Formats: sequence, structure tokens, C-alpha cells
Amino acid sequence: MKKFLIGICFILILFSFALYNLRLLPLIINAFSIIFLLLFITDFKITVNLRDIISIISIYTCILFLSFYWKNNMAFDFNEFISSFVIFMIYLIIFSVYFNNYQNIPHKYRNIFVQIYKYFLIVNFIVILAQFILEFTLNFRLLFPWQPTRSQRQMGIMSEPSHNAMIYLPFIFENRIFDHRFGVLMMTLITLLSASASFFVLYIFYLVLLLRNLKLKINNLLAVTAIILLVSLFVFGIDYSNLNLFIRLSRIGINDASSFTRLYKGFVLFENNGFVHNVLGDGPGNNVLSVNRYDGKYYTLVNLEGEMMSGVFANVFSYGIVLAIAIYIFIYVNIKKAHLETMFLFLILFTFYSGEGFSNYIFYNVLIVTSLIDLHAVNKEDT
Repeated sequence: MKKFLIGICFILILFSFALYNLRLLPLIINAFSIIFLLLFITDFKITVNLRDIISIISIYTCILFLSFYWKNNMAFDFNEFISSFVIFMIYLIIFSVYFNNYQNIPHKYRNIFVQIYKYFLIVNFIVILAQFILEFTLNFRLLFPWQPTRSQRQMGIMSEPSHNAMIYLPFIFENRIFDHRFGVLMMTLITLLSASASFFVLYIFYLVLLLRNLKLKINNLLAVTAIILLVSLFVFGIDYSNLNLFIRLSRIGINDASSFTRLYKGFVLFENNGFVHNVLGDGPGNNVLSVNRYDGKYYTLVNLEGEMMSGVFANVFSYGIVLAIAIYIFIYVNIKKAHLETMFLFLILFTFYSGEGFSNYIFYNVLIVTSLIDLHAVNKEDT
């Protein structure tokens, strides 16, 4: 019975990724699922680390003191501050407690996590293929209630095509879950069908890690990828409008709205923001104030998508660069217990392009899910 409940909790954690655009509902599902998962796998015997408690209290105290400075700005949105701070506060505690108890996860549960995650990815991949086939042959768009109708790209069960990058991110660090030929096929087709620049970045890193881990000759990997791409291009060649990925990649540049928001906006605002604002920030949920200050050359592009920007700069403009670095260090110290240093560094690089910051539950979840499907831990305990 306990294994069944643990499995349900993990499924709900993964499914909350798919419901991301529904905002509050997936966040509640995710938080409670992680809490109950942790309680079940530890038999309600959770341990806490005094050093982490002191660190968390210190971070919260700094935020509360800084809030007196932030509130001096007449444009400061207190409601956004409270909602963002509460999410950050809850997940920092959950994150810390989870990794303090990570070593206590029994082996009998780890294989359950691996299998559930594996089949979740397969189901999502099958849905992506079905969406493409149905639209290509019958002009019928297969959509779920939580998905937008305006997108012309395949998204599987995720809220948006780009959100596939969130759920597949743990896989690239545990790519032995699938046969490597199937893994390359799956990742290549999702890259093409989702036409997501975020997933394309993930795909390139996946190939690099696969090459390193397998110690393959580069020409072998390139040959496999080239064959898949050529077959895919032949299929897509019937209708070149389906080559959305290449069209989107060709637009990457400072004058493209999406590329600007993801890649350049943070750097432009950082340069314009001023020393004090960059060091002290504007408060969680108020990084839009850095947008409001800008009136330079890229004014239209900066304001086009409001407060949207990369996760790293959202953290800097919200918490200030000093406190943001302190939080990153705290997270790094915790994930070292699960040997996720490479994953953490990639996540920082990836969030220079994507929007996951400290007040986003996905940021913490990709690290938690990766640790749960750790095949090294499973194999180690098998011996």
C-alpha cells in the first residue's frame, strides 16, 4: 500500500509539470505531493539540519530587512511580493528538508521512481507523435483542457511546447533510462515537433553528455543523428510550414522579441538598472520595476513581454545580486549531498535562457526529480 501511495505522489509531482500554466493548482499539488512523498519514504521520521535552519532563517531575515527598503518605492507591489516570497519560503524549506533526508530513501522505492518517470516520458512522446499524425492527416488538433488552442506546435501533455524541456531535463543527466538509440530518436523528434528553442538547447546538451558518458566516437553519434534528421526532413518536406524549429532558430537575434526576452533582456536591464538596484534588488515579484526604469534604445522590446526575462536575472532583480548568490550557494551545498553539481551548473546556464527562478517551483523540482531517478544510487544498492 505504501509503495502505491509513494507512486501516486511521484506521478502527481510529474503531472504538476504538465499543469504548469494553471498556476496555483499545480503548485498546491506539487508541494503536498513532495511533502507526503518524503513522509512516506522516511516512515514519518524526517531529520533536519541545524546549519540549514540557521541559513534559511538568515535568508528570510535579510529579505524582511530589505523589504523596508523595497517598500520605499511607490511602484512596489506588496501583493506580488507576498505571493512570491511565500512560494520561495515554502520551497526553500521543502528543498532543504528533502536533501537532508535524501540518503535515507530506501532502495526499494528508487526503482519505482525510475520506472514511473520512464513511462511518463514515453506517454508524453507518444502523445506528441499522435498530435502530429492527427494534425497532418486529419487536420485535427489533439489538445487537453490545460493547453492553449493558439499554439501550432506539438506539446504532448505539457502546457506549452517549450515546457517539454522542464520534464526532459532530468533525463539528460540519467540518459541510461532508455536504450541510447531510442533516446536519440525520441529527443530528436521532440526537438523537431515541438519546435522549441528551449528544448533545442536541451537537445544539444543531451548529445554532448551522451557522447561523454558513452565515450562514443563523434562520427558515430553524428551519423545516427544525421540519419534521423534526414528521415524527419523527408517527412516534413511535404509541408515546409512544419519546419517551425528551423524558422524559429533562424530568427534568433537581438531584434526578435522572443530571443530578446530570453537572451538579451536581462543584460540590457542590468546595465541600465544602476549599482544600488542591482545589489539590493526590488523585491520578490517586483522585477518588473527594472523594466519600468528602462527608456533606452530597446524600449519596445523590453516592454513587449512585461516582466518576463531569464530566471537568473529575475533572481538578481528580485533579491539583489548579493542575496541571489547567497541563495545559489545554499542550494549548491544541499544538492552536493546527491552529487548533482553538474546538473546545478547546467540549470544556472539554462536559466540564463529560460524563466525558472527562486519563486518558481519547477526550479527546485528538476533537482528533486533528478535525484529520485538516480540510476547510480539504484545500481550501487543492487550490488
